[in-house]
Order: sequence, then C-alpha cells, then structure tokens
Amino acid sequence: MNYIYNKKTILWIAAATLILGQGTSVGAEPEETRSIQTIQDLQSNSKQVLTSILQNASISTPSDVLYNGQGARTQIFGAGSNIESNLQTVAASAGNTTSKTTTTKKATTTQSTKSTTTKTNKTLHTLSNLKSVKLTSKSVVKLTDLNVLTQEDGKTISYTLTYQNNDSKNLMLIDYWTKVKTKGGTLYSPSLITRDKDKKSVAAGSTLDVTYLVKVGKSVNVSDLLFQIVKWDFSKPNYESSLGQFNVPASYTLSTPVNKSKSIRLGDTPVKVKVTKLEVHPVNEYNYAEVTVNLHNVGYKMLENPTAKWVLRTAGGSNYPLIAETVSTEAAPFNIQPQENKTIKLNATIPIAVKLTGAELVLVEEEGEAKTVLPLATLELPKASTTKIVATAPFKAREVDVDGQKLQTTLEGATVNQSYDKNDLSIRFHLQNTGKQTITVPKYEFVLLSGTGKSYPITTKALENVTLKPDEEKTIKLDISVSYAVAQGALKLQMNVPKDPEKKEPSFSYPAGVYILPTPSSLQNTLGSETTVKSDNGTYGVIWSSIQRLPWTDGDLLSAKLTLKNTSVKTLRLPELQGAFTVDSAKDMTSTKLIKSQAASLLGPGQSIDLYLLTKVPTSLDIAQLQVSLEEKVGEESFEWLKLTNIGAIPDVPKIEKNKEFTLTTLGKKAEVKTRKTVVYPGTSTDLVYTELEVTNLENRQTELSQLSGYYQSSSGLYFKTNVKQIEYPAGPEDKSIVTMWAKIPKRVTVSDMRLIVGEGVTEDKLTAIKEEPTGYVNAASLEIAPEQLTPLTKIEQVELYPYQIKTHTFDAYLSGGSSVAVEWYYTLTVDDAYDLPESEHKLVVEITDATGRVFAKELVPATDLKMGTNQLLSWAIDDRVFEDRRGGTYQISIYDLFQGEKYKIAGQSMYYNPNRIPVQLPTGE
Repeated sequence: MNYIYNKKTILWIAAATLILGQGTSVGAEPEETRSIQTIQDLQSNSKQVLTSILQNASISTPSDVLYNGQGARTQIFGAGSNIESNLQTVAASAGNTTSKTTTTKKATTTQSTKSTTTKTNKTLHTLSNLKSVKLTSKSVVKLTDLNVLTQEDGKTISYTLTYQNNDSKNLMLIDYWTKVKTKGGTLYSPSLITRDKDKKSVAAGSTLDVTYLVKVGKSVNVSDLLFQIVKWDFSKPNYESSLGQFNVPASYTLSTPVNKSKSIRLGDTPVKVKVTKLEVHPVNEYNYAEVTVNLHNVGYKMLENPTAKWVLRTAGGSNYPLIAETVSTEAAPFNIQPQENKTIKLNATIPIAVKLTGAELVLVEEEGEAKTVLPLATLELPKASTTKIVATAPFKAREVDVDGQKLQTTLEGATVNQSYDKNDLSIRFHLQNTGKQTITVPKYEFVLLSGTGKSYPITTKALENVTLKPDEEKTIKLDISVSYAVAQGALKLQMNVPKDPEKKEPSFSYPAGVYILPTPSSLQNTLGSETTVKSDNGTYGVIWSSIQRLPWTDGDLLSAKLTLKNTSVKTLRLPELQGAFTVDSAKDMTSTKLIKSQAASLLGPGQSIDLYLLTKVPTSLDIAQLQVSLEEKVGEESFEWLKLTNIGAIPDVPKIEKNKEFTLTTLGKKAEVKTRKTVVYPGTSTDLVYTELEVTNLENRQTELSQLSGYYQSSSGLYFKTNVKQIEYPAGPEDKSIVTMWAKIPKRVTVSDMRLIVGEGVTEDKLTAIKEEPTGYVNAASLEIAPEQLTPLTKIEQVELYPYQIKTHTFDAYLSGGSSVAVEWYYTLTVDDAYDLPESEHKLVVEITDATGRVFAKELVPATDLKMGTNQLLSWAIDDRVFEDRRGGTYQISIYDLFQGEKYKIAGQSMYYNPNRIPVQLPTGE
C-alpha cells in the first residue's frame, strides 16, 4: 500500500511540476496583463489535472498517467512508454498550445525594453511514442514499424509488432494474434509475411519482430485503424480476450526523418537505410529526380543481389517507380559485404507539374508466391536541390560519371543529307575514358531535341559491348531522319542514361548530358570535297571522286568512286566495309558491290585507296537523287560510316580529246591511256570499228595492268559493247602496250563521230584479273576516236601491218604457158618492238586480180607464213584454166589487212605477168 501511495505522490508532484513548468516555459506577451492571465489559466488547468490524477489513484504504473483504457489516447500529453518521453511531450505540447514567440528581457542598466522573437521547434511524434500493450504481467508488445503503399486496388499496409518477453520462460506466439479494424467497425484480416511464418515463440529475456500484411480500402487512413492485440481464450464466447490496441494519430510521422537511418531486413540481412540527397533536373516537361541512398550492411554475412524496389511517393499519394543506376546482373552482381557502406542512386521521370515537397521514399519487395507488394520502409525525402542541365557547346568536352570513373564526351560535328521528304542527319560523337580504370560504356540512349521542344529518339547499336581502357577513345556516328524544318532549326542532342538492361518494368532513362549541335555541314553534291570520318582505329578523309552511269549488256551500271585517305599519323588497318546505293528513296544493299583498288588492308599516313561502289539499274530508270553510303561491318552488324548525296543529273563521263591521255590512278595499276588509231573495216551489212589504245605503265615496277572494258557510243546515243584484247602478262615499268578494242556496227549507224567509253574492268567484287571476263567496269572516260579515212598505197613497196613492216624487193607472177602461175615474193619483214602486244588476230591477204576479173587470194600470217628477216622469199602457185596459153598480160595486186572476217586495202599496184618462164616453142619444119 505504501508503495502504491508513494507512486501516487511522485506522479502528483511530477504532473504538477510539468504543468507549472509549462506555464513558465511559455514566454509572456509584451503586455503584463497578458502574462498574468496566462499564468492564471495554467494554474486553473493544473487543478483539473491534479483532480484527474487523484481520481485515478488505482493506476499501477507511471505510464498509465498518460494512457488508460482501449480507446484512442488523449493528445494533451502526447504518448510514450516512459516518463522521460512524456516529460518531453508535455513540454512540447505546452509550447504548441501557447504563443510561439518569446518576448522581452529588461536591461539592468536602463529602463528600455528590447524585444526578441524565437521560433519554437515543432515536436516530432513517431511510433516510439505509442504505449505498449501488456501480454503478461511482465511481457509487452509494441507497434514499432508501419508502412503504407497505395495502389489502384487499395492500400497495402505492413506493420511490425515487437514482442518483448520479460518472463523467465518462452512466450508462445500461438496464444496471441492481431486484428485490424476501423473505428467504424470494418474488420480486416492481416497475414504474416512469408519469412515470419515460422516464428513460433519468443525466448525468455529477448525480443522478436514479427511483420504482418493487411490490405485496406484506398480511402482508409492509418489514423482510422485500430491494430488490436488479442489472446485466444476458449472460456470467452468468441474464444478471444482483447489485451489492447494501437491507434496512430494523424499527426504522427510514419516515415524516417531526413538524415536518419532506418533499420530493415533485406532477405535475412539487417541493413540500415538512409536518404542523403534529392536532386531534380528539369528538362522540357519533366523533372528527372535522382535520390541518393546509403545502404549499410550491419549483419554478419554478405547482402547478395537485393531484390527490393524503390518508389517515390508524393504528398498527394502518387507513386513513381525508381530505377537504380547500378543494376545487379549475373556478370556484375550488386553485393554489400558485412559492415560495408554503399551508395546507390535512384532515378525517376516525373511530370514537372507534380510537386515534390513532402515526398517520401518507399522501399518495397514482392512477398510470397502471390508476389504481393510489401512496403518495407518509408523515409522522408529532403528538400530537392534543383540542378538545371546546362547544354554543352559544340566541340566542348563534357565529363559524365560511369561507375565512379570519368568518361569525357564531345559532340564533334554534324552533317545533313536532304532527301525527298526528309533530311538525313548524322552526328559525330566522341568518347574518351579519362579515368584510371577500364570502363564499360553504358548503352546510352540518344534523343534529338528540336527548337520547338519536340524530341526524336535516335536508334543506334554503336555502343553495344563497348569497353574503353584508360585514355582509350571511340567515335560513334548517330543517324536520324527528320523533316527539313527540324533539320534547319536549333538542335540539341540529349544523351540519356540507359534503361534497365534486364528490361524490367518500370523502365527509366534520364539525361547524362545535353549538347548543342553546330550547323550541320551539307553532304549534297559534294563531288571532289573531303569529308572527315572518325573510326575506332583512326581518322580518314573521304572524297567522292566521281559518279558515273555506264552502259552495260543488261542495264546501266552505276559506279561511284570514293577515295579514302589516312589523315592519321599512324598506319591504319582498313575496317571491313560494305557499300550501298540509295536511288531516289530505294536503298540497294544486296546487289551493290564494293571494289577496293588494292588487296592490302594497311594504309600508311597520307596514303589513299580508291573504293568503287557498283550496281545495276534499268536503262529506262530516271534518277533524281542518288546517295552512296559506306558501312563498317562488325560481326553480323553494320554501322554507317558516311552517306553522300547527289541531286539532279549524274555528271557526264569525262571526255578525252583525240591524241590526249587520261590516267588510271588505281594504286598498283597506274597507267596512261590514249588512242593510237581507229579504223573501219567495211563489211556487207555491218562495219567493224577497230581501235588500238596505247597504255603506258606508270608504276615503278612490273605490274599487271588493269583489264579494260568499254562500249562504242554513237552520236545518236546507241551503245555497242567492245571486244578487248590485251597482253596477258605483267608490264614492266614505263613499258608501253597495245590494247585492241573492236565491235561490229550496223551499216545504218554513223561511225565517223563515234566515241569509245573505256574503263577498268571488274569481276564481281574485285578488279578483273588477267584472262578473267569482266562483269562491269569503273573509272571510265569517253575517248574521241575519229576513225581514220584510209587511202590505199599505190605501190606495194613499203607496207605496214602493225607492228610489222614489209618491204617488197620484187613481186612476180610467172606464166607457165599452161594453167598455172608461179608467184614469187622477195621481201624483208621487220617488227616494231616499241610496244608489248597481245596475240595478233590480223592476217595479211594478197590478192591477184586477173584482167578477166578472176581473183586469187592468199592469206598470210606475219612471222609465221612471212618469215622475219631480210630478202626472204615467199612463193606459191596459182592454177586456173584462165591462164592456159597465156603469154602475157597484166594483173592487179592488192594487199589487205584481214581482221575478224573483214578487211581493208592497204596497198595496190598494177603489174605485168612475167613471161620469162614460158617454155620457148621451137619452130617445126614443114
């Protein structure tokens, strides 16, 4: 009894002290009357409180002063489980119910009064202020954690009850249960979370946390709920006995304050979570929110690949999923060692109209087989610091962070190609690892921003599986097609941190940098101009040297010549390239051939290589716009290097005047070409046009010259494919050789003003080799051939069938007196060796035309039938009845150049038969 009396006395004194302290802790108003009235009011209140204490003399513990019964506790003192916390609550309550300003201190040296105003801090009420519920005379249970997640179908509430067993034996949890109901009487059935279902008892002298999950209506507030503690009692009508309940007032804070840690369990690992920063980056119509969170593993084993998710919840209740910058993958798991701290950054895209004041961070995880979302913790977010992303000027470097390493990024330039209804924009973007460790470059997502605020995503695979060692660089090319109006406006490039590579939902991307585009350089009609291309292994200058439309057997050939120059200071290995034509808006990738002028793949500083793109198009196809593109092949993928555009008519093939040279510049096959002669072999229904080209090897060593191909072109636009004959062995340096080209032309076609289109032959995707048949040709020129008007010589004394010269000493046709004539030709045959010659197909035809009109012809092959050397004799016999009894007379000798069945006369001369071999006829006696 004395013990109880002493407790009452102590409580009475404590309460009186608190109330009187409350009255004196509140500063008086400036007016004295106000101060006196305040004290009187407090004294009056103190009497009421003392009376209440005396009436409750049966209370057994000091905490019962603050709370008794099962209803919601009174708010006048606050709430708590010990006297110390209640003292603080009472003092704070007093500060909140009276004036929030403190006035006046009288100066001791003067009678003047100075007024000072001080703001009183608002008291923070948390779950620790709630009174525990007694389970036994010694053991209690407390509500220690409560988290809410609002979803479309209602609110999911997780709450943790901490059982404190102060008894000397195990506390069996099977004897107790918890219920949740509203003040209006609606009852909800909570369930144990999966990992707590095996918790059956609390050991003596220990505590145990048990977490429950309950789903309530979307409009139900936590302050409307009663979390009841019951004990199974089969002696009661409903088999249960109510031990007490918890009610969380609306004024209570359920979230962990800023800069305070929240202890949770991720899996079975205890972790302290603390929010350290909230940054907001406004871009266009969105805020890119970045939350910095510290995780401290306070357990004794490693936290491996936590599966918890994060949600930003606004004061209005909207939920925005947050995505961690560092994603745990099988290749790079996210682990935290025991006692290790790790900082993670969480990001979300939030409409700019949504206010973030009072926002909270909610940590959730999926619960059980049903994958129920379980809120684990709620933490207050600090006041957001707004950082507007400043666009980086062109050609200026911007550093971005990649896993703690610095990646320097630079927008180096842009080009534009105009098509029919769009512009093809290409952006050159440079990356360099300026950190100290190798980094894997994120697969950044790029967006083109127009001056009107519209955004256009750019698709690229250039950053697939890219790693950079320290100081290593890489330049990528970003391509996008936009309207003409967009391409001409003020443009920016936005580089976003990539979305979740595991394709988890929700996905998220936010800007790591914004770059101002310079005015794009036009790549239209840039023949002869150099364009810079940067690749992984170096820098090239690319010149679109020529574009040609050439005749071919089954259509026209489109040929584009691109010259690649190594503008780096080191030898480069050419990447594997492929080319494509885009005719008007139709891209031709499959049939376009890319031919390199040399087989070697190394290119020294300042050296060049020619690339030819070749495809076939219908002869009748009109081309308004032609684009050529080079693409680099990497495995099964290809990345566009360059695209160039020609709008309007394709330029004519270069025209070369007669006796003027044009040069083939193919590396390793440089040569000078000019026409030597063109003649026409008249035929019956067709004429054979024959041209000899003089080709000089300009290389400083022996080389296989380009195999030529071509067409004769009439002034009326008709084309006739030529047959070609050239040497089948390498030509020595500065050696000259002859290439013969010919075709049969219908008699109706005028050949006097024909031209010869000739170029370097290609077979499939390489330059034509010796003895191979070309499937096309490139690098062509149109030669003026001006066929010679040949006048036969009137004497056969000196005749040329190039490269042979035949000097006739004597030519006699001996009559025999019978039907035969013996022909003897004494000659000297020499050859001009100034040229390397292909196998000759020319023959010499000697015709003897008798006065009767009979013609006797002899075909001769120089150097075979006609022997080389001086004063050679060639003889043959003619036998014909026309010569019987012939004693004299004349004949016409004609010498012809015979080629492919057609001939033209070189020389002719009238001569007398030689009768010297006619037997002498003796007179017969009569």
